[in-house]
Parts: sequence; C-alpha cells; structure tokens
Amino acid sequence: MFALANIRIRDLPAKENSNKTRTFASKESAFKVLKEYYGQNYLKDVRGVSKDPSVRKKQAKEDLASAVEDLQQYKMIWDAISKGATSNLPLERTLRSEFGPQQIKRFNEQIGRFKGLERAIDESSLPFVLELFEGIVTNRIKFSDGLKSLQLLDTFFTRRSLLGEFRTGLDCFKGLGVNITKDNNYNLILDVIPAEEWVRDKTVKNLLTGKHPNPNDLYKKKSIYRYVVWQYDKSFSGDRHKGEFMPSSAHVDHVIPQSALERGELWRGWSSENFEKWVHKWPNLVPLTGNGNRTKGTKSWTETKRLFDNGANCTYSSASKVFKMPRWTPQNL
Repeated sequence: MFALANIRIRDLPAKENSNKTRTFASKESAFKVLKEYYGQNYLKDVRGVSKDPSVRKKQAKEDLASAVEDLQQYKMIWDAISKGATSNLPLERTLRSEFGPQQIKRFNEQIGRFKGLERAIDESSLPFVLELFEGIVTNRIKFSDGLKSLQLLDTFFTRRSLLGEFRTGLDCFKGLGVNITKDNNYNLILDVIPAEEWVRDKTVKNLLTGKHPNPNDLYKKKSIYRYVVWQYDKSFSGDRHKGEFMPSSAHVDHVIPQSALERGELWRGWSSENFEKWVHKWPNLVPLTGNGNRTKGTKSWTETKRLFDNGANCTYSSASKVFKMPRWTPQNL
C-alpha cells in the first residue's frame, strides 16, 4: 500500500498554495494519499446521480469495482515477487497472452531474483521496481529495455548491500517512475546511480579477496547473503536447481566452522587472525542441504572431505568444488 501510494500520488493535484506536483509520500501519509486518490477518482458521492436509490446503488457498486480493479494493477506484480514466481497467479495468464515461452522464462527469472533481493530493496525504490515490471507486462516498456533495466537494478541493490552502503542519499530511485519511457529506462537508471567507489568492479573484487578496508562480512548481511551464495552456485549448476532464490530447505554453511576458534580446533594453516578475517566472508560460505549441514557440524577438514566423498557427494556445485580441494586455508580462499 505504501508503494502504491507513491505511484498514485503523481495523479493528485498540487497541495494548496503550491504549484509543485507531489512526488513522494511518507509511511505516515500513505493512507491519506490513497484515500484522497480513490476519493477523487472512484469513490464519489452518488447522491447527485439520481433520485432513484437503485440507480445510486448500482453506480456505487460500479465505482467500487473500478477502484478494486485499479488497486489490483500493481498487486499482481507484488504477489509474484512475494512468491518468487508467476505460476498459478493471475499474472501468469496475462503473460501467456502477451509473450512467448522464452520471454516468459526470462521475465520469471527476474521475478525470482527480486524475491531473493526483497530485503535489500529500500522502500523508496520499491515503487519504481513495481512500475518497471508492470510496464513490461502492459507493453508500456519494450521487453528488452525492461529486462536490462531490472538486471541493472539487481546489480545495484546487490552491490549496495554487499558494501553496506545504506545512506539516505542513496534513495536515487525515489519518485523516478514519473520518468519511465518506452525504451530508455536502462540509461535513466545509469544516470541516477551515484558515481562512487563502491559501485565499481574493482571495489567488489577487493571485497572478495579480503583487500577492502571495511570488514564487510557477507554472513552478517542478512538481507543479501543467501541470495548471492545461491546465485554463485547457479553460475556452476545452471538449471540443475530451479529458482533464482535459495529455498528454505537449503542452508548456508561455513566451510571452516564458525566455532573452530572458540573450540580450539583451528584447521592446519589457520591463525586466529586469519580466522577472524575470513570466517564470515563469502569465500568461506557454501550452500548445503539441511541434512548435510547438520551432519558436517564441526568436523575437521579431513572428516568433511570424507563425508562428502571429495566433493562427489554434494548436492550443490559450488560446495562440490570446495570439497574437491586438497586443503582449505586462507590462501585457498
């Protein structure tokens, strides 16, 4: 409802004594905005329509039905993102009537990715995300430009979360929906993304290789860590595991157990300094099944390799690559 309020607010007249269009509502004012919007456009006083009560009642029902239809416009997208798929939802029928199988597959991939990203998307950006998806569905946006735009947003939200850049000044997509066009939205997004160091490839590389000056431990970034560990695994496994977000049945495991230092069981080649630097970082995190994670527990490296048969007995490809290695040291990470 908050997101919808910030889409509909543009259709309201400027506030009294102001010639500026209202562009954004706070959480506190969202209900007031929607009440004003639906009051002006749909839920009007029907007493002047006719003296006949039955005619007024019919008009009131028609107005209410129109308001509900309006309310549903973005809810189809919201429901799909919340589920991570369009299957068995009204949106699925709409897609089949507009697009071919390959386009639907690509659209569903983005729906799944934004499900994985949902905790990394700030409230001021959500209206813009919904408008991009809806624009693709209604052909207000060219399919290719819409998909490229969503992929760019995926990159932005992921990097912002990885680097911990959550400042007030980064609400750069706030109210941007008003500028959506048919085929220039990718460039629209590029133009508003800040030209800061954390956006760059080099910064992400430094993060992965432990050279970034800030701690930035992935495991502590609850909004993003399951998503990026899953997407990394998919880069090896392809369509072997369906879905763009990690299912609840999968766990994120620390290769060298996070309790190793406390238990006095550091593996060969590890110092306490290296352990504290790497234990929660991305290279030490792999996806495992729930049973695999529980069985591995705090086992040594030798026991872990035996358990997973040197990587041959792994459900997930990125974990298999790790357990094939002869050693697991900071240098290997």
